Amino acid sequence: MTAVIYRPAGGGAPVLSPADRSNPLQTYVLPVPGQPLVVLSWRASRDSSLSVPPGTPRLVDRPGLVVVPKPATKETFSLAGTEKTYYRSVGGR
Repeated sequence: MTAVIYRPAGGGAPVLSPADRSNPLQTYVLPVPGQPLVVLSWRASRDSSLSVPPGTPRLVDRPGLVVVPKPATKETFSLAGTEKTYYRSVGGR
């Protein structure tokens, strides 16, 4: 299991995500005050491609790492590989 720690630049208290189980597409919800975030991470390769719901802004977009605002309703993200597609849903309550 892994987790994500967000350390605010202004020196505020760090924010921790709950740990995620081992999965090729890992999701972490960071309860950042004012704008909860979702961190999606995976082992990037030439054969992998992440799909996000239409209209979802990517605040960070790097190979193997995408950060988006936490959706107000449940949204599904997918990671397509050469042999299998993995799905993760986040958002809502």
